[in-house]
Order: sequence, then structure tokens, then C-alpha cells
Amino acid sequence: MKSGSTHPNRDAQPLVRERKFVSHGISADAVVSILRAWCAPDGQFPVGELESIYFDDPLLSSYWEKANGDALKRKVRIRWYREAGMPQGSANAYLEIKDRVGAARDKARFRFTASIRDLETRPLEDPWFPALLREQSANAGFPVPDALVPTVSIRYRRHRFVCPETLSRISVDYCISSTRANGRLFPGAATSLPLSLDVVICEAKSAAVRALPFGEALSRLGMRMESFSKYGCLVERIMQGGFT
Repeated sequence: MKSGSTHPNRDAQPLVRERKFVSHGISADAVVSILRAWCAPDGQFPVGELESIYFDDPLLSSYWEKANGDALKRKVRIRWYREAGMPQGSANAYLEIKDRVGAARDKARFRFTASIRDLETRPLEDPWFPALLREQSANAGFPVPDALVPTVSIRYRRHRFVCPETLSRISVDYCISSTRANGRLFPGAATSLPLSLDVVICEAKSAAVRALPFGEALSRLGMRMESFSKYGCLVERIMQGGFT
């Protein structure tokens, strides 16, 4: 990604390689305990809750890129960080445009100010969301297709660590759920929601692939290294009526 690279509100997001350890039915506490033994808590945001609204076109091209295993993938989302007693006014939010080529990830991330109440309570069919996306992407110098509309919102808890041996950034995501979906894209979504995923994801991000000192411990716990998309999994569940 080259456009917008000097934008004053762009957060530095270097090209990284990502590896994910995924578990089903294992407690997040067990995973976090292993990471605490090997890693240091992130100095700025060790624990938090995130919510993202994902955008896709009416053909769900982004979803199918993941489902079909395409080597080139793009995700567009608006993300914010939730806290106890969220402000009723405006707060920082982020436009994120994430490209993946194989295991490598390139992400452009731009800060802007938005109404948290609007982000969290408006239905995803509301034209306010596409207008916000077009405005912020234009401001960032990363215009996106006009066809993009909100698809689902995804909320989860996250622990963050830094591995001192490899300098990898580590996250543990859990309590993953969705309470909103675009009824125009998914007419039966109301009968499927809310949805939650009984999964814990430990993701390591680094500039180069290196052996992770805690990898064996995660494997013994029952985690497996595999590709996993929160967006892809939840969209699939919504399309299937939430029964799988």
C-alpha cells in the first residue's frame, strides 16, 4: 500500500507475517497463563475489548476470497476500543484496510473521530455507515469502492503481549461475538443473532518467521496452528442460520 503513506493520522503498520494458534473448547485463561510465562504484557494496551464493523460488497467478495483460499485478500473495517463507561460523545476510531498476500499482511490504519453511540447502536442498514466509510477513506487517501456496505459487527476481548526473545507481538482473542448483521445482505440474520464463537485465537505477528518459544506449550494445551477468520466464520454461521 503506497497511497496515503504520509497521512498525519496514519498509524505505522509495517509489513508483518502472522501465525495463528486456534483452539475450540479451551479456556482463554489457560492460554493467557502460558503467554504470561513466556512474554511481557504489552506496555500500552495489555487488555481490552474491541469492536469492528466489516464492509463488503453485495457479492460478499471479501468473504469469498477467504472461503475460497485466495492468495490475495482484502478486508475493510472500522474499529474502536471499548471501555467501561464508554463516552457518550466522540472518541477515536480507526479505518483499517488490510491486505494479505499468503502469510504476509500489509495494513493501513487511520485514526478519526466518531460518535461511539452511533457506531454501537445504529443498525447496519443505516446509510450513515457507507457515508462514514467514504468520507474517512477519502480523507485518508485510500478511496474504496462505493459498493461497500456494512456486513457484520464483531466484538471480542483481547490480551496483548510482546515476546522478548523474538520481538513478536502476541494477541489472545476470546469471547468473540456478533450482535448485528446487515438484514439486506442476510435476510434471515435476525433469527441467527446474537452469535458467539467458542474459540480462542493466539496470533503472533513479526517481521520474519521465527520459532516461537511458547509454541510447543500451546500445542500441548491443544491449540493448532491454522488459518482462522472471525469475519469468515461469523458470516458463514449467519448464512447458514446460525445452526452450525
